[in-house]
Amino acid sequence: MSQETLITQAQFRRMPWKNGKGETLELLKLEDEKGVKFRISQAAVSESGVFSDFSGLERHLVLIAGKGMRLEHQSEQGHVTHDDLLHELDIATFYGGDMTTSELLNGPIEDLNIMVRRADTKALVQALYAPCDALSKPGQQAYFYANQVSNISVDQGAKDLIMPKDSFLIMDKESRYHLRKGTGVLIEISEH
Repeated sequence: MSQETLITQAQFRRMPWKNGKGETLELLKLEDEKGVKFRISQAAVSESGVFSDFSGLERHLVLIAGKGMRLEHQSEQGHVTHDDLLHELDIATFYGGDMTTSELLNGPIEDLNIMVRRADTKALVQALYAPCDALSKPGQQAYFYANQVSNISVDQGAKDLIMPKDSFLIMDKESRYHLRKGTGVLIEISEH
């Protein structure tokens, strides 16, 4: 029998932002002797501003609610890039050490933030829409964030999970998952 763990929003850990201008709900964090290996969190953003410095980490930011946000990233070398998150489940990937500023386009938003240590860890982050087979590869650690009520079948119907909106699933590495209803974000974390 599969050994997945479903975490609801009430169980997420509240943490202040590094820059002190808000708070995040921490879903999962793994640290080792070198510091943060990866962290997955959810945040409400109510004003435009400057992102905290997370040098050494790759960031994947997913719009999960709201009317959009524009990001501007400036590298240490002065190179400037932009990301527009205009629709739910749009994803921006950028270096946490860049000077990043955000502009809210039409009111507050909520985002899902996946950060991994660039030196030895990588994340594959993708939006999923039901129906979707094979949410994860056998032996690969994967997670699913449901941004709406979702139904997931485990091991070809051996078990069905109903995930509440804004809940988080830590999948069993040896089981197969299928998204039958709903939408969300699939996150696969691996070493490189």
